Amino acid sequence: MQSFDYLKKDILLPRVELPATEAKIEKPRIETVEKKEGHMFVEIEDYRLVLAKVEMIKTKIKDAERIMDELNKIRAKEEKELDHWHKDLESIKDKLMEIDNKLFKV
Repeated sequence: MQSFDYLKKDILLPRVELPATEAKIEKPRIETVEKKEGHMFVEIEDYRLVLAKVEMIKTKIKDAERIMDELNKIRAKEEKELDHWHKDLESIKDKLMEIDNKLFKV
């Protein structure tokens, strides 16, 4: 007889923690700039702010990719468990039909 001990254990899923979001997001300053030929000058503080924001976005994208990978692993594990349960259920059903047929053949 097949053991169903694996059904008794709790399935422990890894905790996936979402990165904290900033409470306040600054609105970007929108200034109209007249398009001129030649060089465009940007204040160094604005440039540094843009670089910092770009790095923050890159970090958030990496975090999102990591979370998506974890979710895909969880989904694959769930699918494997469900397939196993389905096979066990089919086995039980077949055995029950066999018993039923033996009992009613008499």
